[in-house]
Amino acid sequence: MPTIPVRWNVQGGQAPYTLVIDHETRDEHRDYVGSSGTAQVGCADASVGTDFSWERYGRMYDADPMVDSGWKTVNATVTDANGGTAQASTEFYVLLTVGDVNHQMRGGETHRVYDRLMTAPTGTTLQIGEFGSMQGPSIQTFVLVNLGATVLLNAETYEEVDRWLPEGARAGAEGQIDINKALDQLVDSIGKPPDKPPDLNRTGQ
Repeated sequence: MPTIPVRWNVQGGQAPYTLVIDHETRDEHRDYVGSSGTAQVGCADASVGTDFSWERYGRMYDADPMVDSGWKTVNATVTDANGGTAQASTEFYVLLTVGDVNHQMRGGETHRVYDRLMTAPTGTTLQIGEFGSMQGPSIQTFVLVNLGATVLLNAETYEEVDRWLPEGARAGAEGQIDINKALDQLVDSIGKPPDKPPDLNRTGQ
């Protein structure tokens, strides 16, 4: 399971320090102790419980963890020699790499699909469709399964070739999704990283 390095630096309090980072007191290399260091945090959900007793395999999960694209918040708690505690957190985006036909992606989340970044439109479920050839370039299709719409992309450039809408499709009424707008958002998202989480957008960090 992929990991990401998270650095810590403790100031104040009384050494020695111990830490819990993302529900864990160690990674596959070392215990989380000391005033500074780096933790190798897993990209999956560690709240299910983890185990490092099987050194050959590194981090083992006590149950099947949730693995999907999305923002992951990593919480850390440090405890000093006197029992005093302090907390901090950071966030990073987990990008799930997918490429299987019929794989479905949650709306609003960015995935790496056939080595290209792509964000499923909010309020939809995006499914990888079939690959094939027409009279022109090879085509890769993507389906908005809850809307019955399909977009056809050039399999080499990922430029839109065509789109198929359900019969009678129109702009969404109030409270409904505009199908063409959703497909536009999908095409426009290709190659772009995910947006910052809302709290970071507000503060400009």
